[in-house]
Amino acid sequence: MLARALLDSCSQYCFVTSDFCRRMNLKEFPNHLTVKGIGGSASVSQRTVSGTVSPRFASISNSEKAMHFNVLPKLTTPLPCEGFDVSRWNLPDRIVLADPEFYQTSDIDMIIGAEYYLDLLQEERFRPSEDGPTFQNTVFGWIVSGRISKATASVQVTATTLCSTAEPQGREPLPRKQSIVAQLRDSRKSAERIFMSLERRFAASPQLKKQHLRPLESISIPRWVRFAKDSISTQ
Repeated sequence: MLARALLDSCSQYCFVTSDFCRRMNLKEFPNHLTVKGIGGSASVSQRTVSGTVSPRFASISNSEKAMHFNVLPKLTTPLPCEGFDVSRWNLPDRIVLADPEFYQTSDIDMIIGAEYYLDLLQEERFRPSEDGPTFQNTVFGWIVSGRISKATASVQVTATTLCSTAEPQGREPLPRKQSIVAQLRDSRKSAERIFMSLERRFAASPQLKKQHLRPLESISIPRWVRFAKDSISTQ
């Protein structure tokens, strides 16, 4: 069964929706995991599943990776937040996209996190235009990531940031090296001075402020992968 997956290098774990688990009839195992994201928002996963993830076509690559996923009711809002027009993009014929409809808004079935992220990337990469996104080859096919210019997007694009940290039960605080902590005691005042200096520069130069905020006009592009039941999880 095909799943729409998002590669998220900031996520410490992999996640899948409960709806996708029902459609796949996956056997779930109990596991408590508290997931915290941007702004301290928290969700709780109480189940895990296992499965094998591969490209939507075997001709793309022979990659098959066994992965464990924490189950959540919902992972993100549909992505991209707004659809956009790619009819004028001149892409090489050799490009096989992981998700041929990446520019259309749709639900995300799973998030593949940092544990596998770098292993999925290939060496090839290119950018069709200076103000456009980057195309990166992966074991799932070519994926798209980066900023979409206002001239390309059909409507204004809203940035979606996915960054999660997990707090399993029974966690222990990280050890602290007191000599390093002592050196950081006055760092807040220095950071505040730098921040206020930057604010004054933005007030004096709106163009500079626009250049600094431009990277926020980015979107995360999902891609299609094939998900197969793992023999361990279905017995």
